[in-house]
Amino acid sequence: MPFVKGDPRINRNGRPKSFDELRALALKLLREDVDGKAQVEIILRKILVDNPTKLIEYGYGKVPDELLTDGEVRIIVEYAGERDAEPNDTTTATTS
Repeated sequence: MPFVKGDPRINRNGRPKSFDELRALALKLLREDVDGKAQVEIILRKILVDNPTKLIEYGYGKVPDELLTDGEVRIIVEYAGERDAEPNDTTTATTS
C-alpha cells in the first residue's frame, strides 16, 4: 500500500535511533564462528560460488561502464564463421 498524505506510517523523525544497535548486532553475528569460519566468510564464499563477478566488485570495486577515449573509435563486427572474410560493416564513431 503506497504512502498518502498524512499516513501515520511515515517516519518523520529520520532513521530509528536503534539503527546503531542493529548495526552492532549485525557485525557481532557476522563475526561469530561456525565450524571454524566467521559467518561473513561463509556468506562471501557462497557469493563466490553463486556470483563471482559480484564478489570481485565487492573486493575491487565496480568496473566503470564508461569508455574514455581521446580520439576515434572503430568498431568491427565479426560474425561466427566469417572470421577470414573481409568485414562487411564497420562503424566509426568519433567521441567528443
